[in-house]
Amino acid sequence: MFILNTEDGDRAHASSNLKFPMINPLSPRSSGGACVRSPVISLLLIATLTTLSLLSGCASVKERGDRAFKAQEYNRALDHYEQEMEQGSRDPDLYFKAAQAAVRVGDFALAERYYSRSLRYGGGEEVKRSLAEFYIATSNYTKAVRVLQQLLETTDNPQSVFNNLGAALMYAGAPLDAESYLLVAQQMNPKDPVPYVNLGVLYDKHMNQPRLALGFYRCFLELGKQASNERKIEARKQAIEVRYGKEVPERYQVECGAPYQPPGPPSKEELRQTLRAEQNAQQEQGGQERQGAQPEQGAKQEQGAKQEQGAHKAPTALQDESAGQEGADTEPPPVIYRQVDELPEQSKAAEGADSKKPSTAKTLALAETAFSQQNHARVVQYLEDVPASALDARAMSLYGRSLAALGEHQRAQRWLAAAVEEKPNAENVEALLGVCRQLDDAAKIGELCERFEGDEELADVLEDCPKRKLLEQLKQKKQ
Repeated sequence: MFILNTEDGDRAHASSNLKFPMINPLSPRSSGGACVRSPVISLLLIATLTTLSLLSGCASVKERGDRAFKAQEYNRALDHYEQEMEQGSRDPDLYFKAAQAAVRVGDFALAERYYSRSLRYGGGEEVKRSLAEFYIATSNYTKAVRVLQQLLETTDNPQSVFNNLGAALMYAGAPLDAESYLLVAQQMNPKDPVPYVNLGVLYDKHMNQPRLALGFYRCFLELGKQASNERKIEARKQAIEVRYGKEVPERYQVECGAPYQPPGPPSKEELRQTLRAEQNAQQEQGGQERQGAQPEQGAKQEQGAKQEQGAHKAPTALQDESAGQEGADTEPPPVIYRQVDELPEQSKAAEGADSKKPSTAKTLALAETAFSQQNHARVVQYLEDVPASALDARAMSLYGRSLAALGEHQRAQRWLAAAVEEKPNAENVEALLGVCRQLDDAAKIGELCERFEGDEELADVLEDCPKRKLLEQLKQKKQ
C-alpha cells in the first residue's frame, strides 16, 4: 500500500496488487519494433509520478493558503502560511499575506511581527502602505508616522502619503505638522476630496478654527462623497452654520478645486468679531434654555414637559441619523487611502503627470520630515535648491532655524527675518531673536522688541527684551 497527496490534501490509497499486462516477446507487436512496456518500467513510472505528486503537494501549501484567504477562512489560511514558513521560506509576499490574515483574526501582535519580517525580506511599497494603515487603524499613530516618513522618501505616488501622514500626525498630537502635510496633499491635487475632510477635522477639532473648517467641509461634500462620513460631515457643517451663520469672513473662505493658501494671522478686529459671534451664540443658547425652563400651568405644563423629554430622546436634525447616538459634535475618524489602486479616479488622473518627478511640494514636505528628525543638514540640502519665490513662511522658518543649528547665523538671520515679515508668530520671532543674540545684533533686537511691544501673543517671547539703558550700552559697545 502507498499513499498519494492530492492537491486538496486528501489521501488517496492504491493497492500494491496491481496487475500489469504481460507482453509476449514473440507477438507481432514485439517483432515489429514497437515500444514495449515491461512491468519493471511501469513500476518505475508509477514511483516517479508518486514523487512528483508529493513535491507538487508541498509546493502548493501557499496556494492553498491563498484560496482559504479568498474564501475568508483566515485561520486556515494562516495555518497554511505558517506551514510554508516552517520550511524556511523567506518570501516577503508570504509574510505579507500572513500579516493580513493575522489582522483579520484579531491577532495584532502576530500581524505586526509578520509585517516586519516581510519588510526585512524585501517587501516593498505595498507592504509599507498596508503597515501604516494597520497602525492607524489600531491608533498607533507614532509608528504610522515613522513608516509613512520612510515611504515618502521612496514613493512615486506621494500625494496619498502626504494625506495619510497628515492624518496620523493630527491624531498623534502634532496639529501644526499635520497641517503642513495635509496642505501639500490638497495643493498637489485640489480636486481630491479626501484632504478636505481631514483639514476640516483638523481645523475644527484640533486647532479651534471651526469657521475655517466649514469651508473644507463644504468642499468635501461638493467634490466627492464618502459613504462612511458623508452624513456625519453634513451634520457637523450644519452645526457650525447654526452657531456662526452661513456667511463667513473672506479669510475663512475656501475655493473648492483650487490650491489653498493659508491666510496670515487674523487682525485684532477679526478676533473681536469672532469673540462677539461666540458670545452672541452663547447668549442665544442660554436664552432658549431659560425660556424652556419657565413653568406652565395645567395641561400645557404637563404636555410641554413631555415634549421636552421627547426632544432629548429623539435625534435632532444635526445628528447622524444612520449612527443613532452619534451627535454632530462627534469627531469623524481620519480618512486615509487604503492602497494606491484605491485612490479616487480623479486623483489618479491628476497624479499621473506630476508624481513621476519630485515636485516643489514634495521637496518642502521632505524638508519638514528632516526637520522633525533634527537632520538640519538635510533640511538645508532640500531647501537651497528650491526657488525663493516658492518658499512660504513655514519653509523659510525651517531653513533659517536649520542654518542657525549649523552655526550659519548670518544666513539664518536673513531667512528668519523674511519669515517674520510674512508670518510674525511666536515661533518665528523667538528664532530670530535667538539668532540676533548670537550675532550680538543689538539694533535688530531693539527693533523687534519695539515692533511687537504690547502684542499679547508674543508676551512670553519678548519677556527677555533688554531695557532701554542696557540696549544703549549694547549699541555703544557695538560701535
